[in-house]
Amino acid sequence: MKSEPVEDPNIFNVYYDYIEDNFHKPILIPVKKIVGLADSRGRAGSSWWRHLQGTGNMCTTRLENLWNSLQRIGLHNFKKTFVDPDYECIHVNHYLDHDVYVVDSDGNHRTTWAKIIKAPYIRAYVTSYRLNKDAYIRYERDNIQRKKYNKKLGHLKGRFFALIRELGLTHSDSNLYFQDKLISKDFSFPDFQYWDIDFSFKFAQEQISEYCQIISQVRTLKMYIEKLKFPVRMFVLWCWRIEQVKQLFRDNYVNLMSFTIFFKLLSAQEKKRG
Repeated sequence: MKSEPVEDPNIFNVYYDYIEDNFHKPILIPVKKIVGLADSRGRAGSSWWRHLQGTGNMCTTRLENLWNSLQRIGLHNFKKTFVDPDYECIHVNHYLDHDVYVVDSDGNHRTTWAKIIKAPYIRAYVTSYRLNKDAYIRYERDNIQRKKYNKKLGHLKGRFFALIRELGLTHSDSNLYFQDKLISKDFSFPDFQYWDIDFSFKFAQEQISEYCQIISQVRTLKMYIEKLKFPVRMFVLWCWRIEQVKQLFRDNYVNLMSFTIFFKLLSAQEKKRG
């Protein structure tokens, strides 16, 4: 269950219709049937274990508070808190035809812990949804096209990762790093919007192509500057701090971003050599 991936809640919203909510009477639901977190907290495709470590938009303070509670009262009593009326309920959507639950708003952190420790049940307020068969047929049809698009995007992503590896960079949670040094925060991969997969593909394709262009420019700058001797490189670093040098690149986002990443990378490499 720890390695089970969290599903994308937006998928269900494409082909399910609202029926009713039951906010006045909470019920016990099987934890094993909870497959996703609220879109504002979870990251589709990442495991429950990764969410426990703070992946997505999870609050590490809340997760740590629950961990402290587990240590204080023990595993057996901690599991009981998920069904105890004295503890706060979670809010979930129940997609009836698939018989699965997704956290809607409150309870993302408690649910994550419940999944990790394999608690059998958890108290929840439930909003019910019924399958829209016509919408589901359209989704399945579009899914064929989505898979083709994902294959094309996969090739683009492969080129991007090859480029950053060549520069000694790594990519994690939309960030670029040189070893443990943060270089840039601007490299998130766009998700498909299920209401318009053609538009989503075009947008993602353009975005990833731009990333490749940026890193290619960084590589070109790096190849050029490495031909210079060390004192000259340090002089170039000093020039970067001059406002007039920055101004040369402000009218072109890609060039400015490439230049910024390049100098951050070069600075990190010089510090390592020093």
